[in-house]
Amino acid sequence: MNKQGHIQKPTLNPLITILTKGLTTLQGDEWATHRRIINPAFHLEKLKGMIPVFVNSSAVLIEKWKKTIAPGGTLEVDIWPEFQELTGDMISRTAFGSSYEEGNEILKFQKELQNLVMETMQSLYIPGLRITSMLRALIEGKEEMMKKREANEDNLLSLLSQSNNENNPQVTTSQTSKYHMTMDEIIEECKQFYLAGHETTSSWDNDPDAEVISHLKIVNMILHEVLRLYPPVIALYQHAHKESKIGNLNIQAGVDLVLPILLVNRDPELWGDDAEYFKPKRFF
Repeated sequence: MNKQGHIQKPTLNPLITILTKGLTTLQGDEWATHRRIINPAFHLEKLKGMIPVFVNSSAVLIEKWKKTIAPGGTLEVDIWPEFQELTGDMISRTAFGSSYEEGNEILKFQKELQNLVMETMQSLYIPGLRITSMLRALIEGKEEMMKKREANEDNLLSLLSQSNNENNPQVTTSQTSKYHMTMDEIIEECKQFYLAGHETTSSWDNDPDAEVISHLKIVNMILHEVLRLYPPVIALYQHAHKESKIGNLNIQAGVDLVLPILLVNRDPELWGDDAEYFKPKRFF
């Protein structure tokens, strides 16, 4: 939160680290190293390149719904599990270059593990931990393809694998120790993105591309308003390890800081008396 490192993430419940030890849980230099390696995967041009995958995955879901409706009939659909499956498919294809079947198996075990952790069940055998061996196999397969120059090096898994590849021409000897991830660290980052992407963002005649989407003003207004009312992350937490000052505010060591995104997004002083209502025109 500040360059001096006086304010950092609070200490997490150890059970949370079973779910992931990725970017959102790391601190200091370790966080900076992981962020430097991962960041190129989210450059705007690479994100634009993912749109065809999003369109294809969405089209498959729509066709699936069409086939379940009789001509002239109607159908009530439970959107939540359908959209979880949709976002899982998108993450598998765009971030890891894997098939839907591979991604679905990983998500199944990740969900199983998440449920056990959330229920704080203590057990020597946690079925969800099978995700580690599956991800290891996926990563090793990606590294083998990269050695043969058969893999698309634009996705997240390729970038992570490059950091673990001693023969990677993009990483010099002097950089190897500084910008390097072990196999276990790559696995944790994969778990992080499967968990975060799957749980937080479960959303014309021609297929839309980045240029078309940027001009869909009403669609963008609706998306912004949905995210205002239902943000994927409802709060951010920090802990002051040393006495600090932010603006005119003095913060004593030991103080926990909370940015309540959900409450800020519904604050009448910022959004008006109708802050609780769905009004996309706010973003016109």
